This record gives sequence, C-alpha cells and structure tokens, in this order.
Amino acid sequence: MVREDMLVKDLRYHFPQEYEEKIRSAIKIFKDIIKVPISPFNPSKGYHPVLIFRKYFGTVKKEVPISILELKTLNKYNMPPWKRTIVFDLDSDTAGSYTFNDVHIMYIGNSRSIEDTTKKLQEILKLARKTPLRVMICYESIYIEYENNKFIKIEIKGGEFIIEPGAAEYGVLIRMFGRALPYIESTFRSKNKEFYKLLFVYSLESRLDFESFFIRYVYPKLNPEQKEFLEEMHDYRNFITLLYDNLKRLNKNTFQDEVSVRINRRAPHTRPLDIVIKFTGSGIQVEREASNPTVTIYV
Repeated sequence: MVREDMLVKDLRYHFPQEYEEKIRSAIKIFKDIIKVPISPFNPSKGYHPVLIFRKYFGTVKKEVPISILELKTLNKYNMPPWKRTIVFDLDSDTAGSYTFNDVHIMYIGNSRSIEDTTKKLQEILKLARKTPLRVMICYESIYIEYENNKFIKIEIKGGEFIIEPGAAEYGVLIRMFGRALPYIESTFRSKNKEFYKLLFVYSLESRLDFESFFIRYVYPKLNPEQKEFLEEMHDYRNFITLLYDNLKRLNKNTFQDEVSVRINRRAPHTRPLDIVIKFTGSGIQVEREASNPTVTIYV
C-alpha cells in the first residue's frame, strides 16, 4: 500500500487533486483485472500491463503511463518493450465497485458505457440460478468468477453480446445464463456462435423447450425435402420427441459448431435424410448434408 500511496502522490504533480480518488479506484480495479487468468492483461500472457491516465487541459493532452506490476510511473526510458495498455480518461471514464444481489461487482470504463452495461448485466444476474462469486467489468469485457479463480468472459458492446466460456462446462453455463437466454436473445441484435450453442444446449433441459427451439430456429430453415418429411409424418411432435430423447443423452461438452442428425427411413427406395444444425455468429443455420452425424435415428 505504501508503494501505491507514493504512486498516487507522484500523479498529483500531473493531474488536479480532485481526480485523486478516481485515480486510486482505477489502480485498485486494474490490479484485480490483471490477476484474472483469462484476462489479456494477465502477466502470464507475456505482456506487461500498463495503465495510462489521460486528461485534456483545453486542447493539450496529458498522458501519464504507470506500471501496475511495479506501481510506478513510466517514461520512454523505462517503458516495458512488451506491454498491453489501457487508457483511462480522467474526464469521461469511471472506476469503482458495488454489490448487487450479493454479488460484488467491480468496474472500470467509460461512464456512459458502464451505466448501460451494468443495467443489462443486472438483468442477467437476476435470472441466474448460480450466483457468481464476483464480477469484474473492464470496458466492454466482463469477467464472471463462478468458482475460485475460474472465470467466464462475456462482452457487451452496445447491441452485441459475446460469450467466451473458456473451460466452463455447459452445466455451469446453464445455471449461470440459462434462464437469462431469452432476455439476451431479445435484447442484443448480435450474438456469437457460442451463445447459440448454449441456447441449443439449454433447450435440451426439457422436451417442451426443445420443441420451441426446433420450431423457432430449425423448422423455418429446412429445405423442401426436409419439410416434406416432417409434414408426411402423422404427428411431427413424435419425431421431435425421438430426436430430443437421442440428443439429451449426449455429453453436451463434446458439441462442436454443429449438431447433425441422420434419419434412416424404413420405407423402400428412400435414402437417408440429414438435418445439420450449425451455430454461427449470424445465427443458427440449417444444412442438408452431414459428414459425421451426431445422432442417427430410424423412422
């Protein structure tokens, strides 16, 4: 703490005293951010984490870089050659912490963006069946600690939502995000393929959820042959139930970027019919040829 106090004292020579608390908060939060294993600022990534304080005095820009590891100001002579930097604007950025639903939330970033991000994050946390240990927001990146020193990363950039599960298994992800997925789906106009994969896995929680998923995301994108097959069945729900029973038994953690179904029809002179569900950054796509079927069913 002595080194941190000395660093803040040094920064008083560069910035007005009214920014001292904001500077202290930014240093404190960034010190925690660099300890997150999946953070790009973690020293284990091979880069020195550098925090740059910036302020405009009229049209004059003042920037002072500091080393978070060594808690000292940097200049062109002692600047680490391999570094990753964050620029903290003393005029428009903010840093601090608060508690929501017994979850400790720390944040550093643009004031307006942080306000929007925390509102959306709180809606997600309200629906979580598994309460995170803590949450750290670093501009658009959000690190959610679900077990001791184990994190999930999400990014919220306006209308874009990105989830990076890391080593988290789907059981953890479902408890954390499952009930919030409809909110995320309706709130954000753009999601990544990991989100859609998680949405698919969540649908396997119950047969009714899977039917809703199939009717909304898969059925409208079937080609004429695939649709004709379903329409020829006396009750397509029987097929959905059969498909659900086969998929729910699989190890969800082995799912890749697609789940494919091969349907072997018992009627004579009929070839197998494939339905391929692909998870992409632009949504769920449906294709007709499976190179390596995830499941094979007989009807």
